[in-house]
Amino acid sequence: MYADYEVLAWLGQRSKDFIIRCPSSGSFKAVDEFVQDPRVQDSVVTLHISSRQEQKGLNLPEYLTVRLVKVYLSTGETEVLITSLLDSQTYPREDFQWIYHQRWNEETYIGQLKHHWDVERVSSGHVTRIKQDFYASVFLTALASATSAESKGNLQTRNDPRHTKYAYKLNKAIVGSTLAANLVALLFNKQKDVHDIVTFIQDLFVKTPVPVRPGRSFERKEAPLRQQLRYQKYERTLWC
Repeated sequence: MYADYEVLAWLGQRSKDFIIRCPSSGSFKAVDEFVQDPRVQDSVVTLHISSRQEQKGLNLPEYLTVRLVKVYLSTGETEVLITSLLDSQTYPREDFQWIYHQRWNEETYIGQLKHHWDVERVSSGHVTRIKQDFYASVFLTALASATSAESKGNLQTRNDPRHTKYAYKLNKAIVGSTLAANLVALLFNKQKDVHDIVTFIQDLFVKTPVPVRPGRSFERKEAPLRQQLRYQKYERTLWC
């Protein structure tokens, strides 16, 4: 969820509380001033609607009252959270430090949906079919978790530092493509035993791992927007 004025207003109009990570610059003037003042760690501020958003005619309120909280990470970085929980007595700043770290499982799952299972790529512009594509991806992630759990355990027993240079983990690309290739047989093939199909899938997971190389990193290079668009439209493939 983005710290956008329209999003915040939409939530406020429906009496929905929120805690959203906010960019530390370029989002709202009040946030910029909050970040630049090292003495302030917790502040209730007023956000004002922009002229561009007024012109959209969405009947948004002219201003919103929100609370900004700084969260300090072990890396030395500072994150800014924007929230509707204004009462610092009921919701002390220390609680936000804890809750920020609780987002990790959900955030990584959403990252898998977007980047690994390609949930943003849909086969149609119709709402019903978009929902079908989305829930199919969610179903596959659940199926992948269920079928790969045992394979992860088997792989861990093989990670003996006395016999292997690296530890190994499941190859996510293989997990995705194998499930997609065998999904119809798994659900509808009455001539094969389901247990045999699952065993075949799990064996393939274990036979095609990838090494975990400690300290390996690559410089991230930002591609031009035109190149990014071409990749998303023509080159990107599912579970690549």
